[in-house]
Amino acid sequence: MSKVYNIENLRARQLTSEQAAALGKKGGAASGAARRRKKQLKESLSVLLQMDVNGEKAKDELREMGFEDERLNNLSYLGYSVFKRALNGNMEAFREIRKLSDEIEDEIEEKQNRKVDLADRAEHIIQQYLESANLHNCDVCEKFVCIRLMAEELKDALDYDDERKLRFAAESMVEYLDI
Repeated sequence: MSKVYNIENLRARQLTSEQAAALGKKGGAASGAARRRKKQLKESLSVLLQMDVNGEKAKDELREMGFEDERLNNLSYLGYSVFKRALNGNMEAFREIRKLSDEIEDEIEEKQNRKVDLADRAEHIIQQYLESANLHNCDVCEKFVCIRLMAEELKDALDYDDERKLRFAAESMVEYLDI
């Protein structure tokens, strides 16, 4: 038997612009509060994960797996615990490890692609700069342009508060300058 619906309840709600603005303001405030709570939770978890592992038993387990003393933190122990559960047949732990390893592989591939893109972009900019400035095609000029390009990448990452981009740009600069 089909249900009979009351069409009266389905009419769109007509709001005045003031009512819509007030509701939008309330929604924006709630959204901001939720973002702040999520950010605070993320920061707290980050601090907890970076803390040293408590207990000698946990430290010994990590050392047996080959972790060095500076890596004996809660993040390492958490990863080890999930790994151990997967080895014991826990399929949910196995799925989580597979998901994380896929994400890590994607991140590595993205980083390699980004390096290739950055190198291509740098080569193009170097050639443009050398041609437009009537500079000689020498190592010093090319190094100057490369360093300037990397500095622009760093500035861009700082402007947009992009931690991953900032880390990548800094790593590239350190690698290039061999420091």
